[in-house]
Amino acid sequence: MPLLPVSVLIELAEEMDKEDPIDWGMLPIKEKDAYNIVAESIAEIYNNAPEEKREIILLSSLMRMSVQNFVLHAHDLQRKK
Repeated sequence: MPLLPVSVLIELAEEMDKEDPIDWGMLPIKEKDAYNIVAESIAEIYNNAPEEKREIILLSSLMRMSVQNFVLHAHDLQRKK
């Protein structure tokens, strides 16, 4: 399986953001910088993992990030009440 290029990750994520935009609010980081930092981290993990473990690593990472997002969203809803 070929290596995962950072640029492809960023392009796909930005495309997804068009349909479900992220609320960047007043965060002290530029959107492009955040995408680059995270994409580089993900590509490094993927590219350094043994090929037979890449899928489970990606799925478990997706699961953890989804749970984190769920919890952060729940906290945000609680604060708005």
